[in-house]
Amino acid sequence: MRLGLALSLLLLATPAHAQLAAAMLPTARSVADGQPATAFAAIVNGGATTATGCGISNPILSTNPGSLGATFLYQTTDPRTNALVGTANTPASIPPGGLQTYLIALTPSGQPITNGIVEFMFSCAGVAPAPVILDVNTLRLSSRGDADVLAISGTPLNDGIVHIPGANGTGVFVVATTVLQGTSQPVRADVDHKIAGITSLICQTNPVTSVCLSAPSGSVSFTPATGARPTFAIFVQGNGTVVPPSDPAHNRVLVSFTAQSTGVLAGATSVAVQTD
Repeated sequence: MRLGLALSLLLLATPAHAQLAAAMLPTARSVADGQPATAFAAIVNGGATTATGCGISNPILSTNPGSLGATFLYQTTDPRTNALVGTANTPASIPPGGLQTYLIALTPSGQPITNGIVEFMFSCAGVAPAPVILDVNTLRLSSRGDADVLAISGTPLNDGIVHIPGANGTGVFVVATTVLQGTSQPVRADVDHKIAGITSLICQTNPVTSVCLSAPSGSVSFTPATGARPTFAIFVQGNGTVVPPSDPAHNRVLVSFTAQSTGVLAGATSVAVQTD
């Protein structure tokens, strides 16, 4: 899990007085009611002193505040292996310039959730909480039992950034998935961004050769079989506009996986974009 460098970059986009930044992978889960939706998260301490009491709390459904019926826990992990360490729901200390990784588990119960956006409080004692950034440290959650696609992105430099070579160049990144819960209904993989002056295209690839199975386009569909591991390539082309490196928290390309028959989001991941 390469959250550390991405979080260091996110600190560039936070206000001068802020000391904390946070990120989460993956940024979308679709589970059955009563089943835990898990993800990995990290908190970075950008301050000059050790931050104490650092943990994750107060998950809220921002699309409908007060309606999130779910149990929640978090636990510290070893950032090198993602293995659980410590005790559940126990805060940690983070040295200056350091980070702490966590596993979170959110188990919805009751009223089904469809494409909800869950915000968390990433905080340490006496420090302003990390800013909430959509699709960076939020979780898009559904609990209707549709397809669940775990999606993780990878960039050539393993820095979480697509580097476009020049204003008219093309950068590339890949997405590897694991279908945790399959269905017989197709899932559509879409690529999207809110950056002016670029074009983003996606194709499903041969997982051995990485060659596109069809011409890249704005979306591609596949049938998600449980245990399958579809892979994808995304091409980000500059159209004469320079994307500066100053705002990696918002200059991002999002890859989402949506159940076509229900419109339920099955998974999502994103990377930052900049022109070199």
